[in-house]
Amino acid sequence: MSANTIEIKKRSSEEVACWKVAAEQVTPNTVVSAEQGVTVVLKINGQMKFIMGSEGAKVVNSLFNPGKGAKLFGGNKPYENVEIYAIDQTSEFFAEWGLAGNMAIPSYDHENDVHCNVVAFGEYFYKIENFANFIGTFSFDNGVVTRDDIREFLRAETAGVIKSYLTTKLNAYGLRKCQTMLEDFAEDLKDTINKHLDAKGLTVYNLVVLKLSYDPKHQSVIGIIDNAKLDVRVRQIRNVGDRDDLTVVRDAADIDIAIIRAEQGTDVNTNNNNGNNNNSQGHVIVCPRCGERNVNSNYCSKCGEKLVK
Repeated sequence: MSANTIEIKKRSSEEVACWKVAAEQVTPNTVVSAEQGVTVVLKINGQMKFIMGSEGAKVVNSLFNPGKGAKLFGGNKPYENVEIYAIDQTSEFFAEWGLAGNMAIPSYDHENDVHCNVVAFGEYFYKIENFANFIGTFSFDNGVVTRDDIREFLRAETAGVIKSYLTTKLNAYGLRKCQTMLEDFAEDLKDTINKHLDAKGLTVYNLVVLKLSYDPKHQSVIGIIDNAKLDVRVRQIRNVGDRDDLTVVRDAADIDIAIIRAEQGTDVNTNNNNGNNNNSQGHVIVCPRCGERNVNSNYCSKCGEKLVK
């Protein structure tokens, strides 16, 4: 590679989504080439031009001075203000979203006449759509933007939009009706989020709502269960082993059990030997993001992170 050529190839790390390229000696005659699947953003004196990996090598002067016969003022000296960014678009970018813990949706359950929290989880793919806006959105203090950086950014940018949308729908239809409308919600949410993200250079697609349900840790839901039956369940769980009172009460107030008891007036877990609970406590997964312990769950009940079993 000659001193007057800049050849840009994909990074070996799949987590690197965008990176800044050294550009100290870019002149009008510098040749810039990009590997297939890489988009190059070339910024000179405030002007931006784009080179797609499928287009082959480009001479800087041909980009910024399409009249190739025009005189190159200042000869072939290096430009003083040059920035080059590379964006890897060879694979799909995937992310999860979640509303739980502090981000759970306050709601009123008309069927059970109780105030409670609702949690929601889902996933989507995203892509860098507007290169100029994307470059202006992210900081390149370390020279790179990783997929994790983008996921964290999207988590912050989309949480409020999703929560506002679902809050409106829950108030209008109630939880049970909303659970039958998840596909419609997903399409509306995608469009709403993309209007918000347009100025950020990012686009969300294939968004799905995987879960919309009661927050099993919301204390007001415990009121659904008859106190005497709750006490029985608490004693059963305590027999399993030493745990703090809050954990015991939360386990006893599993929302599915609560609804069954409320509707049928039965205790589905009273069959036991010598007072011991025969049901397994389930597979416990510690969230790698916030440290929350989750039982038989694909998503963290506190922060919404995807859990790997």
